[in-house]
Amino acid sequence: MNKLKTIYASAVAAALSIVTTTAVTIGGELSLPFKNLLKSFTGHHWITKSWLSIIVFAVVFVAVRILSKKENAARTRHAVAMLVWLTVAASLVLAGFYIFEYTSR
Repeated sequence: MNKLKTIYASAVAAALSIVTTTAVTIGGELSLPFKNLLKSFTGHHWITKSWLSIIVFAVVFVAVRILSKKENAARTRHAVAMLVWLTVAASLVLAGFYIFEYTSR
């Protein structure tokens, strides 16, 4: 059962990391002061977003792994399926955002 807990924690952590990265990416594109804040941490906003993504994943993974009860196969499958759909949705949101930004200028 530990494998299911690890897979479940990974799926939840990856999902939150994707949401965070998507939000920070759009926020950085819409707000120059926010992009400059990101840049101030590591010298480039991309590097800061990468570190933020890693930190969010690690913290959420450890928290979910420790705090979650025994996971069953159905709940784990559901978490992985939601991760897949969230990945597709975030990709479409980012693509749509950049297409809109490009065509509206």
